[in-house]
Amino acid sequence: MKKGIGKIVFGSLLMVLPVVLLILGFVWAFGVRQSDRPKFVAPGSLEITVSEPGRYYLWHDHATVHEGIVYNQSTEITHGASIEIFDASGRLYEFFADDSISISSGNHSRGSIGYIDVDEPVDLSISVSGRFENQVWSFSPSSIGKILGAILGGVLLTVVAGVAGLIVLILGIVQYSRSRKEAKTSQGDL
Repeated sequence: MKKGIGKIVFGSLLMVLPVVLLILGFVWAFGVRQSDRPKFVAPGSLEITVSEPGRYYLWHDHATVHEGIVYNQSTEITHGASIEIFDASGRLYEFFADDSISISSGNHSRGSIGYIDVDEPVDLSISVSGRFENQVWSFSPSSIGKILGAILGGVLLTVVAGVAGLIVLILGIVQYSRSRKEAKTSQGDL
């Protein structure tokens, strides 16, 4: 194999592979994470253990599959629903209404209903009552900071790997060109 070919191949891979991994990471983050949120049918209730402090959102999953049933409902959240979130000691958490976030991925769509702030790990009970058609709701930690961090980290990694790949590629091309010149020069000496 001629000198420089290995560097050309490695540099090219170093430029392309991080972009592919970044795309796969986004697909995983926005696709797989759809299914790891605990869901329940409202009116109804959910018992959940919150293992980390932070902001936790209650969602209306208006386009989803839950327990084998396909839901494709209006994005409107039922007015008149009573929402109570409390811990095992009976402490009622303040619920802040916030319908400003909507997320869609594939055939799944959801909109925020509101959130609570949790100071410490705790077992929670979420109770939703009212007279309205069954809706699928879910509960999950705020992931905006994590998503933005992953995006920034992924983009930075892709840029660094791309620049490094470009440098290796250029060095490989230079080395390959020099080896071709040396081969022509040695053939001309014969």
